[in-house]
Amino acid sequence: MRRSLRAAGSGTCVACTVDYLPSALEVDHIQPLSKGGTDTADNVQLLCKGCHRAKTRRDLGHETPPF
Repeated sequence: MRRSLRAAGSGTCVACTVDYLPSALEVDHIQPLSKGGTDTADNVQLLCKGCHRAKTRRDLGHETPPF
């Protein structure tokens, strides 16, 4: 699924809308698996590393440091 999502993606991070090489984007579960999300195509999105890290911290209830 990861490979097909990257191939179908535009190379743009969904969160910050910056363009990247598709291989630089990470697959994120919109609704985390740990919170009942599914491992299906309608529950994943492509994020850059920084946005993925920030979202994961929020999902886990951690503060995200200000930039």
